[in-house]
Amino acid sequence: MFQRYGRKFQWIFIVCLVTISPVFAQDTPPSNGVNEAAWNPTYPWLAVAGVIEGEYGIYVFDSDGNLIHQLPLSAGVSSMEWSPDGDRLAARLASIPEMLSIWDAQTLENLNVIELPSGATGTHDIHWSPNSRDLASSQINIDIWNVENVAQEAFLLHPPGYAVTAFAWHPNGEILYTVTDDKILRSWDVAQASVIYESQILEQNVQNSNSIVSMDVSPDGTQLALGDSRGHVHFIDSMQGTELSTLTVYTNPVDLASIVWLLDWQDEGTLLAVSSFEGPSMVWDVTTGQLVSTFPRTLPGFIKDIALSPYGGRLAIANDNSPYAPELSETEANSFTAWQSFANGAVQIVVPDPSPERLQAIAESCNAPLPVEQAAASADTAAELVAFETAVEALPAEIIPPACAADLLAVAEAMQGQ
Repeated sequence: MFQRYGRKFQWIFIVCLVTISPVFAQDTPPSNGVNEAAWNPTYPWLAVAGVIEGEYGIYVFDSDGNLIHQLPLSAGVSSMEWSPDGDRLAARLASIPEMLSIWDAQTLENLNVIELPSGATGTHDIHWSPNSRDLASSQINIDIWNVENVAQEAFLLHPPGYAVTAFAWHPNGEILYTVTDDKILRSWDVAQASVIYESQILEQNVQNSNSIVSMDVSPDGTQLALGDSRGHVHFIDSMQGTELSTLTVYTNPVDLASIVWLLDWQDEGTLLAVSSFEGPSMVWDVTTGQLVSTFPRTLPGFIKDIALSPYGGRLAIANDNSPYAPELSETEANSFTAWQSFANGAVQIVVPDPSPERLQAIAESCNAPLPVEQAAASADTAAELVAFETAVEALPAEIIPPACAADLLAVAEAMQGQ
Protein backbone atom coordinates (compact mmCIF):
# COMPACT_ATOMS: atom_id res chain seq x y z
CA MET A 1 0.00 0.00 0.00
CA PHE A 2 2.78 1.26 0.34
CA GLN A 3 2.39 -0.37 2.65
CA ARG A 4 4.60 0.87 -0.11
CA TYR A 5 8.20 0.23 1.08
CA GLY A 6 11.75 1.31 0.36
CA ARG A 7 11.02 3.58 -2.58
CA LYS A 8 13.38 6.43 -1.79
CA PHE A 9 16.98 7.21 -2.57
CA GLN A 10 19.79 5.21 -1.07
CA TRP A 11 23.55 5.13 -0.55
CA ILE A 12 25.69 5.78 -3.62
CA PHE A 13 22.73 6.67 -5.84
CA ILE A 14 21.59 9.53 -3.65
CA VAL A 15 23.66 12.16 -5.48
CA CYS A 16 22.48 11.37 -8.99
CA LEU A 17 18.87 10.69 -8.07
CA VAL A 18 18.32 13.80 -6.03
CA THR A 19 19.80 15.69 -8.94
CA ILE A 20 17.22 14.25 -11.34
CA SER A 21 14.18 14.52 -9.10
CA PRO A 22 12.09 17.59 -9.97
CA VAL A 23 10.30 17.66 -6.64
CA PHE A 24 13.47 18.43 -4.71
CA ALA A 25 16.04 19.80 -7.12
CA GLN A 26 14.65 22.04 -9.84
CA ASP A 27 14.30 25.76 -9.18
CA THR A 28 11.26 25.88 -11.45
CA PRO A 29 8.99 22.88 -10.90
CA PRO A 30 7.54 21.06 -13.91
CA SER A 31 3.95 21.91 -14.76
CA ASN A 32 2.82 18.36 -13.89
CA GLY A 33 4.89 15.73 -12.10
CA VAL A 34 3.95 13.23 -9.37
CA ASN A 35 6.29 11.26 -7.12
CA GLU A 36 3.82 9.62 -4.68
CA ALA A 37 0.49 7.84 -5.19
CA ALA A 38 -1.65 6.05 -2.59
CA TRP A 39 -5.11 4.49 -2.72
CA ASN A 40 -7.31 4.95 0.33
CA PRO A 41 -8.09 1.47 1.72
CA THR A 42 -11.71 2.36 2.55
CA TYR A 43 -12.90 5.17 0.29
CA PRO A 44 -12.64 5.23 -3.52
CA TRP A 45 -9.92 7.88 -3.48
CA LEU A 46 -6.41 8.24 -4.84
CA ALA A 47 -4.02 10.70 -3.20
CA VAL A 48 -1.05 11.96 -5.20
CA ALA A 49 1.81 14.22 -4.16
CA GLY A 50 3.81 16.35 -6.53
CA VAL A 51 3.40 19.29 -8.84
CA ILE A 52 0.25 20.07 -10.80
CA GLU A 53 0.16 23.20 -12.94
CA GLY A 54 3.36 24.37 -11.25
CA GLU A 55 2.07 24.07 -7.65
CA TYR A 56 3.48 21.68 -5.02
CA GLY A 57 0.79 19.90 -3.10
CA ILE A 58 -1.21 16.82 -2.21
CA TYR A 59 -4.22 16.19 -4.42
CA VAL A 60 -7.04 13.71 -3.73
CA PHE A 61 -9.13 12.36 -6.60
CA ASP A 62 -12.28 10.24 -6.63
CA SER A 63 -12.55 7.10 -8.74
CA ASP A 64 -13.73 9.13 -11.74
CA GLY A 65 -10.65 11.37 -11.63
CA ASN A 66 -12.42 14.37 -10.14
CA LEU A 67 -10.33 16.49 -7.76
CA ILE A 68 -12.03 16.48 -4.35
CA HIS A 69 -9.24 17.87 -2.13
CA GLN A 70 -6.19 20.04 -2.73
CA LEU A 71 -3.57 20.74 -0.08
CA PRO A 72 -0.92 23.30 -1.13
CA LEU A 73 2.56 22.66 0.29
CA SER A 74 5.73 24.70 0.45
CA ALA A 75 7.98 21.62 0.29
CA GLY A 76 8.03 18.39 -1.67
CA VAL A 77 6.77 15.07 -0.29
CA SER A 78 9.24 12.22 0.07
CA SER A 79 6.72 9.64 1.36
CA MET A 80 2.94 9.52 1.78
CA GLU A 81 0.53 6.90 3.10
CA TRP A 82 -3.09 6.52 4.22
CA SER A 83 -3.70 4.95 7.61
CA PRO A 84 -4.96 1.35 7.32
CA ASP A 85 -8.40 2.40 8.59
CA GLY A 86 -8.55 5.05 5.85
CA ASP A 87 -9.25 7.89 8.29
CA ARG A 88 -5.94 9.78 8.10
CA LEU A 89 -3.28 10.71 5.58
CA ALA A 90 0.36 11.12 6.57
CA ALA A 91 3.21 12.62 4.57
CA ARG A 92 6.89 13.18 5.14
CA LEU A 93 7.77 16.65 3.95
CA ALA A 94 11.20 17.38 2.48
CA SER A 95 11.49 20.58 4.46
CA ILE A 96 14.33 21.70 6.75
CA PRO A 97 13.90 20.22 9.27
CA GLU A 98 11.90 17.32 7.88
CA MET A 99 8.34 17.08 9.15
CA LEU A 100 5.71 14.39 9.49
CA SER A 101 2.24 15.84 8.92
CA ILE A 102 -1.03 14.01 9.56
CA TRP A 103 -4.37 15.13 8.11
CA ASP A 104 -7.99 14.07 8.50
CA ALA A 105 -8.95 12.03 5.43
CA GLN A 106 -12.37 13.60 4.99
CA THR A 107 -11.41 17.27 5.34
CA LEU A 108 -7.59 17.37 5.05
CA GLU A 109 -7.60 19.33 8.31
CA ASN A 110 -4.14 19.14 9.86
CA LEU A 111 -4.21 16.98 13.00
CA ASN A 112 -0.57 16.77 14.05
CA VAL A 113 2.94 17.74 13.01
CA ILE A 114 6.05 15.85 14.13
CA GLU A 115 9.53 17.30 13.65
CA LEU A 116 11.90 14.51 12.64
CA PRO A 117 15.45 14.17 13.96
CA SER A 118 18.15 15.43 11.64
CA GLY A 119 20.68 13.24 9.89
CA ALA A 120 18.40 11.10 7.70
CA THR A 121 20.16 8.73 5.30
CA GLY A 122 19.00 5.70 3.33
CA THR A 123 15.28 5.41 2.74
CA HIS A 124 13.02 8.37 3.56
CA ASP A 125 9.85 6.33 3.94
CA ILE A 126 7.09 6.41 6.54
CA HIS A 127 4.71 3.55 7.31
CA TRP A 128 1.60 3.29 9.45
CA SER A 129 1.29 0.45 11.94
CA PRO A 130 -1.61 -1.92 11.22
CA ASN A 131 -3.57 -0.45 14.17
CA SER A 132 -3.45 3.05 12.56
CA ARG A 133 -2.04 4.51 15.77
CA ASP A 134 1.71 4.59 15.19
CA LEU A 135 3.90 5.88 12.37
CA ALA A 136 7.38 4.53 11.70
CA SER A 137 9.92 6.79 10.02
CA SER A 138 13.47 6.02 8.99
CA GLN A 139 16.40 8.26 9.68
CA ILE A 140 19.64 6.36 10.19
CA ASN A 141 17.58 4.13 12.46
CA ILE A 142 13.80 3.72 12.88
CA ASP A 143 11.67 6.01 15.01
CA ILE A 144 8.11 4.97 15.91
CA TRP A 145 5.70 7.74 16.82
CA ASN A 146 2.32 7.69 18.52
CA VAL A 147 0.39 10.11 16.34
CA GLU A 148 -2.26 10.73 19.00
CA ASN A 149 0.07 12.35 21.53
CA VAL A 150 3.09 12.96 19.24
CA ALA A 151 5.28 10.88 21.53
CA GLN A 152 8.11 8.61 20.48
CA GLU A 153 6.99 5.04 21.20
CA ALA A 154 10.17 3.18 20.26
CA PHE A 155 13.60 3.60 18.74
CA LEU A 156 15.16 0.73 16.81
CA LEU A 157 18.91 1.17 16.96
CA HIS A 158 20.94 -0.30 14.12
CA PRO A 159 24.70 -0.97 13.99
CA PRO A 160 26.74 2.23 13.52
CA GLY A 161 27.65 3.01 9.93
CA TYR A 162 24.74 1.20 8.31
CA ALA A 163 21.59 2.95 7.11
CA VAL A 164 18.12 1.46 6.67
CA THR A 165 17.34 0.93 2.98
CA ALA A 166 13.84 -0.58 3.39
CA PHE A 167 11.43 -1.47 6.19
CA ALA A 168 7.90 -2.79 6.72
CA TRP A 169 5.43 -3.75 9.44
CA HIS A 170 4.16 -7.27 10.03
CA PRO A 171 0.32 -7.32 9.88
CA ASN A 172 0.17 -8.13 13.61
CA GLY A 173 1.66 -4.74 14.43
CA GLU A 174 4.11 -6.26 16.90
CA ILE A 175 6.98 -6.93 14.50
CA LEU A 176 8.84 -4.60 12.14
CA TYR A 177 11.36 -5.69 9.51
CA THR A 178 14.34 -3.67 8.34
CA VAL A 179 17.11 -4.12 5.80
CA THR A 180 20.31 -2.12 6.06
CA ASP A 181 22.95 -1.42 3.46
CA ASP A 182 25.10 -4.24 4.86
CA LYS A 183 22.43 -6.50 3.26
CA ILE A 184 21.17 -7.79 6.63
CA LEU A 185 17.47 -8.36 7.28
CA ARG A 186 16.37 -7.83 10.88
CA SER A 187 13.10 -8.78 12.53
CA TRP A 188 12.27 -6.52 15.51
CA ASP A 189 10.06 -6.91 18.54
CA VAL A 190 8.74 -3.34 18.53
CA ALA A 191 7.53 -3.31 22.16
CA GLN A 192 10.94 -4.43 23.41
CA ALA A 193 12.94 -2.58 20.73
CA SER A 194 14.99 -5.75 20.38
CA VAL A 195 16.10 -7.92 17.47
CA ILE A 196 14.29 -11.25 17.04
CA TYR A 197 16.61 -12.51 14.32
CA GLU A 198 19.19 -11.33 11.78
CA SER A 199 19.61 -12.84 8.34
CA GLN A 200 22.26 -12.11 5.71
CA ILE A 201 20.13 -11.79 2.58
CA LEU A 202 22.85 -11.08 0.02
CA GLU A 203 26.52 -11.93 0.13
CA GLN A 204 28.53 -9.10 1.61
CA ASN A 205 31.79 -8.50 -0.21
CA VAL A 206 33.47 -5.85 -2.32
CA GLN A 207 32.59 -7.61 -5.59
CA ASN A 208 28.88 -7.86 -4.76
CA SER A 209 27.37 -4.43 -5.35
CA ASN A 210 23.83 -5.80 -5.17
CA SER A 211 21.64 -4.38 -2.40
CA ILE A 212 18.06 -4.60 -1.14
CA VAL A 213 16.22 -1.37 -1.99
CA SER A 214 12.52 -2.16 -1.45
CA MET A 215 10.31 -4.31 0.76
CA ASP A 216 6.70 -5.37 1.24
CA VAL A 217 4.96 -7.97 3.40
CA SER A 218 2.31 -10.44 2.31
CA PRO A 219 -1.12 -9.67 3.76
CA ASP A 220 -1.05 -12.87 5.82
CA GLY A 221 2.37 -11.97 7.20
CA THR A 222 4.08 -15.20 6.17
CA GLN A 223 6.43 -13.79 3.52
CA LEU A 224 8.52 -10.74 2.75
CA ALA A 225 9.18 -9.53 -0.79
CA LEU A 226 12.56 -7.81 -1.12
CA GLY A 227 13.52 -5.99 -4.32
CA ASP A 228 17.20 -5.79 -5.17
CA SER A 229 19.37 -3.66 -7.44
CA ARG A 230 19.97 -6.49 -9.92
CA GLY A 231 16.40 -7.03 -11.11
CA HIS A 232 15.21 -9.66 -8.63
CA VAL A 233 12.52 -10.03 -5.99
CA HIS A 234 13.46 -12.31 -3.10
CA PHE A 235 10.65 -14.05 -1.21
CA ILE A 236 11.62 -14.58 2.44
CA ASP A 237 10.01 -16.63 5.23
CA SER A 238 9.08 -13.81 7.60
CA MET A 239 9.41 -15.90 10.77
CA GLN A 240 12.77 -17.49 9.94
CA GLY A 241 14.46 -15.03 7.59
CA THR A 242 15.26 -17.79 5.08
CA GLU A 243 14.84 -17.35 1.35
CA LEU A 244 11.96 -19.30 -0.21
CA SER A 245 12.29 -18.33 -3.87
CA THR A 246 13.56 -15.65 -6.24
CA LEU A 247 11.68 -13.98 -9.04
CA THR A 248 13.69 -12.48 -11.91
CA VAL A 249 11.91 -9.31 -12.99
CA TYR A 250 14.56 -7.59 -15.13
CA THR A 251 17.21 -9.48 -17.04
CA ASN A 252 19.97 -6.87 -17.42
CA PRO A 253 21.63 -6.96 -13.97
CA VAL A 254 24.06 -4.07 -14.54
CA ASP A 255 21.54 -1.54 -15.85
CA LEU A 256 20.12 1.19 -13.59
CA ALA A 257 16.77 0.39 -15.21
CA SER A 258 16.90 -3.03 -13.51
CA ILE A 259 16.78 -1.73 -9.93
CA VAL A 260 13.52 -2.88 -8.31
CA TRP A 261 12.84 0.40 -6.51
CA LEU A 262 9.08 -0.07 -6.30
CA LEU A 263 7.08 -2.93 -4.75
CA ASP A 264 3.41 -3.17 -3.83
CA TRP A 265 1.80 -6.37 -2.53
CA GLN A 266 -1.95 -6.10 -3.04
CA ASP A 267 -4.11 -6.46 0.08
CA GLU A 268 -5.92 -9.60 -1.10
CA GLY A 269 -2.53 -11.25 -1.50
CA THR A 270 -2.30 -12.74 -4.98
CA LEU A 271 -0.87 -9.79 -6.95
CA LEU A 272 2.51 -8.09 -6.62
CA ALA A 273 3.34 -4.95 -8.59
CA VAL A 274 6.99 -4.11 -9.29
CA SER A 275 8.80 -1.40 -11.21
CA SER A 276 12.09 0.33 -11.75
CA PHE A 277 12.23 4.09 -12.30
CA GLU A 278 12.51 3.48 -16.05
CA GLY A 279 9.94 0.68 -16.17
CA PRO A 280 8.33 -1.35 -17.33
CA SER A 281 5.88 -1.70 -14.46
CA MET A 282 4.70 -5.28 -14.03
CA VAL A 283 2.05 -7.16 -12.10
CA TRP A 284 2.80 -10.75 -11.07
CA ASP A 285 0.60 -13.48 -9.63
CA VAL A 286 2.63 -14.57 -6.61
CA THR A 287 0.66 -17.79 -6.19
CA THR A 288 1.66 -19.06 -9.63
CA GLY A 289 4.78 -17.00 -10.38
CA GLN A 290 3.19 -15.93 -13.67
CA LEU A 291 3.40 -12.46 -15.19
CA VAL A 292 -0.11 -10.96 -15.36
CA SER A 293 0.62 -7.74 -17.25
CA THR A 294 3.39 -5.36 -18.31
CA PHE A 295 3.16 -1.59 -18.73
CA PRO A 296 6.18 0.12 -20.34
CA ARG A 297 7.00 3.71 -19.48
CA THR A 298 4.97 5.83 -21.90
CA LEU A 299 5.57 9.30 -20.41
CA PRO A 300 8.84 11.27 -20.70
CA GLY A 301 9.78 11.29 -16.98
CA PHE A 302 10.68 8.59 -14.47
CA ILE A 303 8.18 6.22 -12.86
CA LYS A 304 8.37 7.35 -9.24
CA ASP A 305 5.60 5.30 -7.63
CA ILE A 306 3.20 2.47 -8.30
CA ALA A 307 0.14 1.58 -6.23
CA LEU A 308 -2.26 -1.33 -6.53
CA SER A 309 -5.77 -0.48 -5.42
CA PRO A 310 -6.91 -2.31 -2.25
CA TYR A 311 -8.66 -5.14 -4.11
CA GLY A 312 -6.24 -5.33 -7.03
CA GLY A 313 -8.52 -4.00 -9.75
CA ARG A 314 -6.40 -0.97 -10.69
CA LEU A 315 -2.75 0.05 -10.78
CA ALA A 316 -1.70 3.70 -10.49
CA ILE A 317 1.61 4.62 -12.15
CA ALA A 318 3.02 8.01 -11.12
CA ASN A 319 5.41 9.91 -13.41
CA ASP A 320 7.61 12.83 -12.31
CA ASN A 321 8.04 14.48 -15.75
CA SER A 322 11.78 14.70 -15.21
CA PRO A 323 13.75 15.98 -18.22
CA TYR A 324 16.64 13.69 -17.21
CA ALA A 325 14.85 10.42 -17.92
CA PRO A 326 16.00 8.41 -20.96
CA GLU A 327 14.29 9.36 -24.18
CA LEU A 328 11.26 7.25 -25.06
CA SER A 329 11.09 5.27 -28.27
CA GLU A 330 7.99 5.57 -30.40
CA THR A 331 7.18 1.94 -29.57
CA GLU A 332 7.33 2.63 -25.83
CA ALA A 333 5.32 5.84 -26.05
CA ASN A 334 2.50 4.06 -27.88
CA SER A 335 2.68 0.72 -26.07
CA PHE A 336 -0.63 1.08 -24.21
CA THR A 337 -3.42 3.51 -23.51
CA ALA A 338 -4.21 4.19 -19.87
CA TRP A 339 -7.72 3.32 -18.71
CA GLN A 340 -7.78 6.66 -16.85
CA SER A 341 -5.39 9.56 -16.32
CA PHE A 342 -5.28 11.75 -13.20
CA ALA A 343 -3.27 14.84 -12.28
CA ASN A 344 -3.27 16.24 -15.81
CA GLY A 345 -1.87 13.00 -17.17
CA ALA A 346 0.98 12.56 -14.64
CA VAL A 347 -0.74 9.50 -13.10
CA GLN A 348 -1.89 6.68 -15.33
CA ILE A 349 -4.55 4.26 -14.11
CA VAL A 350 -4.52 0.81 -15.71
CA VAL A 351 -6.51 -2.38 -15.10
CA PRO A 352 -3.86 -5.12 -14.89
CA ASP A 353 -6.21 -8.11 -15.11
CA PRO A 354 -9.55 -7.40 -16.84
CA SER A 355 -10.90 -10.94 -16.52
CA PRO A 356 -13.91 -12.78 -15.07
CA GLU A 357 -11.51 -14.47 -12.64
CA ARG A 358 -10.31 -11.14 -11.25
CA LEU A 359 -13.88 -9.87 -11.05
CA GLN A 360 -14.88 -12.92 -9.02
CA ALA A 361 -11.78 -12.72 -6.80
CA ILE A 362 -12.55 -9.08 -5.94
CA ALA A 363 -16.20 -9.83 -5.17
CA GLU A 364 -15.20 -12.68 -2.87
CA SER A 365 -12.46 -10.75 -1.07
CA CYS A 366 -14.78 -7.90 -0.09
CA ASN A 367 -17.64 -10.21 0.92
CA ALA A 368 -19.99 -8.85 -1.70
CA PRO A 369 -23.61 -10.09 -1.51
CA LEU A 370 -24.10 -13.55 -3.00
CA PRO A 371 -25.99 -12.33 -6.10
CA VAL A 372 -23.09 -9.99 -6.91
CA GLU A 373 -20.56 -12.81 -6.46
CA GLN A 374 -22.62 -15.06 -8.71
CA ALA A 375 -22.96 -12.32 -11.31
CA ALA A 376 -19.20 -11.65 -11.17
CA ALA A 377 -18.52 -15.31 -11.84
CA SER A 378 -20.76 -15.43 -14.91
CA ALA A 379 -20.51 -11.90 -16.39
CA ASP A 380 -18.89 -12.16 -19.79
CA THR A 381 -20.95 -10.54 -22.52
CA ALA A 382 -21.32 -6.77 -22.77
CA ALA A 383 -24.95 -6.96 -21.66
CA GLU A 384 -24.06 -9.07 -18.63
CA LEU A 385 -21.25 -6.71 -17.65
CA VAL A 386 -23.53 -3.67 -17.92
CA ALA A 387 -26.11 -5.43 -15.76
CA PHE A 388 -23.37 -6.30 -13.27
CA GLU A 389 -22.23 -2.67 -13.08
CA THR A 390 -25.80 -1.55 -12.48
CA ALA A 391 -26.16 -4.04 -9.63
CA VAL A 392 -22.90 -2.90 -7.99
CA GLU A 393 -23.76 0.79 -8.30
CA ALA A 394 -27.09 0.14 -6.55
CA LEU A 395 -25.42 -1.30 -3.44
CA PRO A 396 -25.03 1.09 -0.48
CA ALA A 397 -21.69 1.58 1.29
CA GLU A 398 -23.03 -0.39 4.27
CA ILE A 399 -23.26 -3.48 2.05
CA ILE A 400 -20.06 -3.22 0.01
CA PRO A 401 -16.94 -1.14 0.75
CA PRO A 402 -16.76 1.81 -1.68
CA ALA A 403 -13.15 0.94 -2.55
CA CYS A 404 -14.26 -2.57 -3.51
CA ALA A 405 -17.17 -1.30 -5.59
CA ALA A 406 -14.78 1.02 -7.46
CA ASP A 407 -12.48 -1.91 -8.31
CA LEU A 408 -15.38 -4.08 -9.48
CA LEU A 409 -16.66 -1.32 -11.74
CA ALA A 410 -13.18 -0.67 -13.14
CA VAL A 411 -12.59 -4.31 -14.06
CA ALA A 412 -16.07 -4.71 -15.54
CA GLU A 413 -15.63 -1.57 -17.65
CA ALA A 414 -12.17 -2.63 -18.82
CA MET A 415 -13.54 -6.04 -19.82
CA GLN A 416 -16.07 -4.33 -22.06
CA GLY A 417 -13.27 -2.43 -23.78
CA GLN A 418 -11.31 -5.52 -24.75
